[in-house]
Amino acid sequence: MSEEQAKPRKFTLTREARVSWFDLRQLWATALKTVSATVVGSMSGRREIMAALEGHVGRPYPLHETDDLWLDYVSDCGDGWNASYSVAWLLGRDALIIKTVAADGSGRATEQPIPPTCTAELSLQPEADELLLQHGNPLILGGDQVYPTASIETYQNRFVDPLACARNWQDGGGRRVFAIPGNHDWYDGLTTFIRLFCQGCEGRRWFGAWQTRQRRSYFALRLPHRWWLWGVDMALEDDLDTPQLEYFREQARGLGAGDQVVLVTPTPAWLRDCARPDGAEAADAVSSTKLDMMIELITRSGAALPLVLTGDDHYYAHHAGSTPDGEQRHLVVCGGGGAFGLGTAEVPESLVFRGVTMRETAVFPSRAESNRLRWGVLKFPFINIAFSVALAAVQLVLFWLFDADARQASTAGWLAIAGDSGSLGGFLGYAGKSLFYRPSTVIWAGLILLCFAAFAKTGAKPDRSGRLAAMVGAVHGLLQIATVLSLTWLVATAFDSVIPSWTILANWGAIALIAPASGLACGLLFGVYLAVSHRLFGMHGQEVFSAQGLEDHKAFLRMHVDASGLTVYPIGLRHVARDWQAAPGVTLRQLGKSILRTREAIETPAGCERIIDPAKPLAIELIEAPFKLSPARKPKARSGPADDCRES
Repeated sequence: MSEEQAKPRKFTLTREARVSWFDLRQLWATALKTVSATVVGSMSGRREIMAALEGHVGRPYPLHETDDLWLDYVSDCGDGWNASYSVAWLLGRDALIIKTVAADGSGRATEQPIPPTCTAELSLQPEADELLLQHGNPLILGGDQVYPTASIETYQNRFVDPLACARNWQDGGGRRVFAIPGNHDWYDGLTTFIRLFCQGCEGRRWFGAWQTRQRRSYFALRLPHRWWLWGVDMALEDDLDTPQLEYFREQARGLGAGDQVVLVTPTPAWLRDCARPDGAEAADAVSSTKLDMMIELITRSGAALPLVLTGDDHYYAHHAGSTPDGEQRHLVVCGGGGAFGLGTAEVPESLVFRGVTMRETAVFPSRAESNRLRWGVLKFPFINIAFSVALAAVQLVLFWLFDADARQASTAGWLAIAGDSGSLGGFLGYAGKSLFYRPSTVIWAGLILLCFAAFAKTGAKPDRSGRLAAMVGAVHGLLQIATVLSLTWLVATAFDSVIPSWTILANWGAIALIAPASGLACGLLFGVYLAVSHRLFGMHGQEVFSAQGLEDHKAFLRMHVDASGLTVYPIGLRHVARDWQAAPGVTLRQLGKSILRTREAIETPAGCERIIDPAKPLAIELIEAPFKLSPARKPKARSGPADDCRES
């Protein structure tokens, strides 16, 4: 363990607000990063370079020399401080106490006590209806460690600092952490991920009490009682590079018949497959094929694959089934580490995975909660102010073009025409005819409709017609234009009744009312569009929630391996903390605060184990009853490559 962490320290902490996915600068920056990573990242061959530098295929990391082992799994974690740190704080505790599920299978909230000093943990004593879950060591990170795009600064503020503050130091050697990258980690070509997780000798990188151990962007762990865990890197294009495939081929040679493997992947290919129409060709089909390749490596060795873990979708969903020979199989999506929450209404209740029917056992949040959360997007103009203003500005350019054409044709401006039109229907009809008088208005209106149609098509469900989505988007664009025209008529009519003539002052006064009203109305209409299109057509399943930046409904997994098998405890956090305080013994001084971030000067005493505490205890619950995977079967003799990868 790094002794520096145990010494008194002074440093500056930056607590970031949640990512605003509809912020204009954010949209532009993310788009550029995505294009750059797709074009340059795919050609950079960083994984191949790492493999070449290592020079040999490494053995699996040994964690098997113990009778039992606890592991934590978390994915999609590095977003705003409130959500990311709430989860990190729970991961950092020595143990958690959690009530067993109720008779109806629902979870029961259990508040986690806050230790009275920053230099020691509490000794927890569970009641008869409670479980004591020891901390996971190692911590498995399932991808997308940072949002919105990877860089040294975003990793530090949104990922490293939350972990370090949650568990700054731990006596006895610290904890281990292993990670695979998701698409957001790849947006800088995997540069920062490699620096943090893969470079240098073992022990070079510490995230508080967590120590990195891997040398590549993928890994294999040997667990007790003939259990194994493989973490796979699929990159941006769902690609298994040749050195990685050779690495896992070598690991497969070390598997024995009857061994049990847990596979960690960055995306839920099984959900993408069942959402795609039959015969469709898409990147997700490639993802499924690559996943099949990994599964074949495992099953051909005689080992079993009882559990596949993934994130990417920011909720919890568990499907379970049995293979024809009676082997258990569980598919778990658990992307609730801190990124904006997603609804589960579109998660299939059953699906077919490699010929096996898998049935849903639990989702979090529930479908009823997801349907309720959907309508929160009606607050869109108040959550996404700049985007709403931009929507209105686009429509007001059309207003300006109409006004310029009207003044060229007569002395009356557009506002005067609106005020004299007599009725809203008459004015909209006049505007429709005027639209085709000039190429400028036709082109601008056409661009508006084209953009809204394109946006709608990107939000269409894979199993729905893209043409229908484009038509819905075009109608939305027409309604946006009609909304601003209606506000123009309303304000112009009101002004026309009280002013003798349309002077320059009157024109600017009317525009001063139309502009903010248009921002509010266009933003509200955009929110209505997202909610209604999602409800009626299943469109924008991500945008309807990302626009809200939902911080609640987080989830992670705690797993226990012993001689009786592997037990999975799905832990849900229904409400994250929003108020924070320095841990007892830590000095905190605020240096600056804005809507985007808070900067604080921190001073810690010697032996400080955590730095920031929630103001009120966090309450966790079991999302469903813990499920247990059977132990490894008795080994049988098998033909094939020698077991040259096993460690004695």
